[in-house]
Amino acid sequence: MKEKAIQLREALERINEDLLALSDDIWLNIDHNDTDMLKKGVAFKEAFNQQQSNFAAASQGIIEVLENYAPPEEQPTTEKTTPRTRAQRDRKVEELDRHKPHSLKEQFAYKRPYGMKLESEAYTGLTTWKAVYRQVFKHLAAKNKSKFSKLDQSEEMISRRGNAYVSKDKDAVRQAMSIGSGLYAEVNLSANLIRDSIARLLNEFSIPHTEITFYLREDRDAE
Repeated sequence: MKEKAIQLREALERINEDLLALSDDIWLNIDHNDTDMLKKGVAFKEAFNQQQSNFAAASQGIIEVLENYAPPEEQPTTEKTTPRTRAQRDRKVEELDRHKPHSLKEQFAYKRPYGMKLESEAYTGLTTWKAVYRQVFKHLAAKNKSKFSKLDQSEEMISRRGNAYVSKDKDAVRQAMSIGSGLYAEVNLSANLIRDSIARLLNEFSIPHTEITFYLREDRDAE
């Protein structure tokens, strides 16, 4: 039953990620030089945004219930390294190295993650971009807890419109995910917006963008 709960939670997360990607595509495909088409496109986009927001709010409640029943699998962090965890890490690194790596420079709309390498750590079993995002936060919290606890004060975590990507006020973000240290992250984001937010996080922690690579499920399944 817990496996089914996890599958349903991940399915809801993937649907929401795809809806957000579609929203971006709709806007980009509007002919902004055609006044009539622009008006129709804006009206459609407003209606789509409202329904997507309603779905995100409703699905988030279900996701939270499912997470309480079957919490996301805890991945190892860099906090403690023992011979056993080193061996596990090396096996995961070796496994991921057999697949094609993808960088932060790529587009990830409608693509499914499988794993990630961040600095010297390898993480697998990350089947949604939200799961990837969650794991990046865990990695950074283990790397520098003091800096992590002040993420809400970082200019990197504020959008161009002044919206918070990370806040200690749960109500300050539309769809909140607890990331520890009393912080909440906005997760009503498309795959590419999660990618961009990860890039900002790496900047905040002075981690080169070359230190993170992603692995996609279709690459793995193609073998």
